[in-house]
Amino acid sequence: MNKNEFYDLLAKELSDTATEDDKARLRFLIQEFSLEKEYQTIVSNWQNELSGITERTYNLERVRQRVIRGIQAKDPSFNMGQAPAKKQVFLSTRALKVAASLLLLATIGIFTYISYSGNTEKTPEIKWIEKQTLAGQTTILTFRDGSEITLNGQSSIRFPENFGPSSREVFFSGEGYFDIATNPDRPFVVHMKDYSLKVLGTVFNINDYDSKETLQVSLLEGKVEVGKNASLEKITLEPGKQVTFNRTTSQAVVNGFDVLKTVGWKDKIFIFEAEPLHHVLSVLEKRYGVTFQYAQGVATGCKINASFKDESIKTILKALEHATDIEYSTEDYKVITLSGNGCQ
Repeated sequence: MNKNEFYDLLAKELSDTATEDDKARLRFLIQEFSLEKEYQTIVSNWQNELSGITERTYNLERVRQRVIRGIQAKDPSFNMGQAPAKKQVFLSTRALKVAASLLLLATIGIFTYISYSGNTEKTPEIKWIEKQTLAGQTTILTFRDGSEITLNGQSSIRFPENFGPSSREVFFSGEGYFDIATNPDRPFVVHMKDYSLKVLGTVFNINDYDSKETLQVSLLEGKVEVGKNASLEKITLEPGKQVTFNRTTSQAVVNGFDVLKTVGWKDKIFIFEAEPLHHVLSVLEKRYGVTFQYAQGVATGCKINASFKDESIKTILKALEHATDIEYSTEDYKVITLSGNGCQ
């Protein structure tokens, strides 16, 4: 929508020059683009301007100078050109309304110009920084406020070079371990697609890979509020609690969790308790930077019970061979082919 069309139609309505089609179009714009509040404000301002005109004369030069002064208050170099000679114009009642409407629109123009100029002066362009990790990588980010975030493989985060004065906001995808410095005046907000999390100072883990249907937040210290952006209802977690959101059903489940099992990935500690093999392989791919190739039936029915601490991928694969009827083959431990008949 061109905002000038809205102002033009509004000026016609206020000066009693609008046709029925103009009025219908104006009503449509107000409803379609939620302009009711702005419409009411302008009408109120117009009525105030009109009530201040008690004479049948209207000094056009006075209006012109008012426009110039309003703009020069923000930009002293602004020059509208040579002023015309002063003159009084005698107006009819209808013309008086037109002149008042023009004065109102001039005032709107000044306000728009000043707002834009002021914002460009007070709000410098935000420089964004983005960090991504590949499969097999982990990256530790340390911020100026002392906060520290560890990214698991295949994760990304975007944040401003300098946090704002009232909040610290980041955009995140993947898995990360967050150790956030306490600052009640500047809450830390993590945006994750259609969900967001707000904290003051705490330690928590987020698991929100694009390939998963769930978002999982596990709180170790402090307190967090997390929920859908569009919902006013947020879930508040206490330490030792974990919430799992199902993105398909929007349902949320809160329960306890094993800290080492949840955040051990930072130190290459993996604890699997009756985990489906395809889930185990997905975890290993992200942490070790490998790719598994196998037919669908190979992993059918396989549940893994095992724990590993800073083991090589070769040692883990040998353990999986002993625990199942699956065999692996590889030339460089980058692409690993699995074969077998599953665990039926």
